[in-house]
Amino acid sequence: MSWDCVVVGAGPAGLSAAFYLARAGWKTLVLESGRVGGRAAGLGRITNHPAFPEGVDGAELTRRLARQARRHGAKFAVRAVEALEAAPGGLRVVLADGTLRARAAVVATGTDFLPLGLPFEERFRGRGLANAPFADAARWRGRSVAVVGGGETAAHQAVRLADAGARVRLFLRGPALKVVAPLARAVSRHRAVALHVRTEVTGLLGESRLRAVTLKGPSGERREDVDALFVLVGQRPRLPRFDLGTPGVYVAGDAAGAPRQTSVASGSGVARAMDAAAFLGRL
Repeated sequence: MSWDCVVVGAGPAGLSAAFYLARAGWKTLVLESGRVGGRAAGLGRITNHPAFPEGVDGAELTRRLARQARRHGAKFAVRAVEALEAAPGGLRVVLADGTLRARAAVVATGTDFLPLGLPFEERFRGRGLANAPFADAARWRGRSVAVVGGGETAAHQAVRLADAGARVRLFLRGPALKVVAPLARAVSRHRAVALHVRTEVTGLLGESRLRAVTLKGPSGERREDVDALFVLVGQRPRLPRFDLGTPGVYVAGDAAGAPRQTSVASGSGVARAMDAAAFLGRL
């Protein structure tokens, strides 16, 4: 099947792009291999998105964005996009299980968190160690978990886990969190969150699953038992394969290096959708 535009990714950037393109009358397909709403759907309360003076839950925000895109005719499919290739008449969209044709594409696939680079990290991934935020927080009620990272995603994860009843240790290598002031206050005031600055995770311990970490900090080296470790340090774009400069391909949101805010992502999605619509109008 052929489409005017495919939107790869269904976070705020992709959903906003899909809404704009569909509303403009272009035949639009959103391809998402995971959860509609992306990482933003698990953010909990968002207080810095315009038009929501009382804040809005991330899941509710992304539901509204998806509903808006669908209302104007955008279609959705759960498919993993591996590559975008130039082809006669537009693009070949290479999927894990086939191909589609489109004349343009907006890529809004977000980012992945970087690994720590420690021995046994791959062994423990999914067995007590995760490189993604916002797993089912209630699962960790009454348990001892750790989060590594000094940015907003790590801080949000720590607070959400603590709100769900977990005992949380937040480790960061720097002297302070790099987050907005309200989030920093939420971390510092939460009784269930212990913030450890200038502290580096140096080792991972366990057999069939992660059981403990070794740390290096101001007081020297030590070991601490953990039920789970969320590694949320650094981010890199998560992109399908495509050649830079391929006509009709536009990158939006976090994948394009935009500041990681839902409002910025939405604006970036609309801007790249406008580029794609202008490109389609010239064909």
